[in-house]
Amino acid sequence: MTGNTPSRRRVLRGCGAALTAGMAGFSAGCSGLPPLGSAVRYGDVNVPKRNLPTYRKWLPAPTEVPDDSEMDESYDVMVYDPPAGGDPTWARQSIARSIVLWHADYVGVHVDDVDLAVAGENMAVLLGDINPAAVAETVEETSYEPSEAIGEYDCYDRDEERVVAVGGDALVFGNGTAARDVVAATVGAAAGDVARYHQTDSDFTVLSDEAGYRRWAWLVPRAGAGTWGNAEGVRGDTIGWATAFDHDANGVYYVETWLFPTGYEITDSAVKSSLNQRDRALDARAVDVTTGDRTATIEMRLRRDSFREEYGVGSYLVPHVTWRATRDADAQRVSFHHEGGDAVRTARLRVDGPGAEPISDFPDIGERVEAGESVSVPTMAFDEEGAVRLAYVSVDGNRSASLYDYHLR
Repeated sequence: MTGNTPSRRRVLRGCGAALTAGMAGFSAGCSGLPPLGSAVRYGDVNVPKRNLPTYRKWLPAPTEVPDDSEMDESYDVMVYDPPAGGDPTWARQSIARSIVLWHADYVGVHVDDVDLAVAGENMAVLLGDINPAAVAETVEETSYEPSEAIGEYDCYDRDEERVVAVGGDALVFGNGTAARDVVAATVGAAAGDVARYHQTDSDFTVLSDEAGYRRWAWLVPRAGAGTWGNAEGVRGDTIGWATAFDHDANGVYYVETWLFPTGYEITDSAVKSSLNQRDRALDARAVDVTTGDRTATIEMRLRRDSFREEYGVGSYLVPHVTWRATRDADAQRVSFHHEGGDAVRTARLRVDGPGAEPISDFPDIGERVEAGESVSVPTMAFDEEGAVRLAYVSVDGNRSASLYDYHLR
């Protein structure tokens, strides 16, 4: 075995493994923008209409996947709706896109070219017009090997822990020790042959009904009481949440959906009181609040110029690549092999390992790492039981995303 991929939930906890606090802040935390004043400015936001959660057909109920898949009883969902090619880079970069790419290799179909991408627990689906013959040609250049089909989907696997199923309408990726079972459950959910997540989890049903999806969305249906830690007011009583991003010619928008326990009394005034502690809301040009039986929805229109300044400089767009790793025990080196996809700027790569300082100097390769090339690092300083991680780092060094993990043995 050349390595393995930890579950996305473990990756997301604390946002320390897959994405640093900087990227987490981009999606759901404080804005980092200078406040215009000390009070929230309430008014009409006119956010673009949300899309219906059609992606739910691809999400299997956790009970439909074997226990060894490590799928939690309630799992997070990421949705990414790629913008048009002429849109600015900041319209594409997001935690949702990065997590999709943690699960989805490049096999001839780029994440920014599909109709929609969704990621759940140890799985991702790229939806669109797929050419299976073109995918088959691409995977010949990778370590993927043909495997037994799942229904009408051609399948390929590699490293014993990653499977991709290829159909005319979707690429379905599964990861982990039960990768094939995860893919089979996902394909079965889409066909209506197995129970879907929203059919068996009422928290996810309510949250996804209200949040839908926009340019991207991150849904956490059951994060436990006190989701927001030491948050004041009713925000601290939420049991789950969703955050979403959108933009149009008039503005940049964040929409938060707070999920409360059944029977909880929600009022606009109580939600507004909590927003007085919310930097994002304080920074917004306008904020609007609506409440329902179990949810509060907070729409925020941000200052486009400040948002562009914050996220448009030194863009942080994680490359879509198929990576694999090998270890040369005699030479005491681990190599991360680029098997296909985007060229990656060498200066943006970093290798982290247990018991050693991060490595970001790779003198043996040029300015870019392309298909067929490798990034190699010595293993002498690493603890034998840990994982060596290839990461992609923003220009300012404040954000990073894991690209591939190799577990030393």
